[in-house]
Amino acid sequence: MITNMMCLNYRPVSLFISFAELLESVMQSRILRYLTKHNILSTEQYGLRTKLKTDNVTYKLATEIKSAGNIKLLVGVIFCDLEKAFDS
Repeated sequence: MITNMMCLNYRPVSLFISFAELLESVMQSRILRYLTKHNILSTEQYGLRTKLKTDNVTYKLATEIKSAGNIKLLVGVIFCDLEKAFDS
């Protein structure tokens, strides 16, 4: 009985997942190439772009805050955590 229930938890191996990942990768690179070629993406867009990471955003934000502080400007920052917004 326990052996039968354990077998129900396993799914057959599917090649569709590998094909879907390959297709996603190809589509992402083509869309990104098109958006870059036609200068559609903002310079502040860092997600899913090569050679641009969260480290770059953090450095840019820290540099701008530091520059504003050096000339005695008031700086306010609002952070919005969207991690739970996309849970399903």
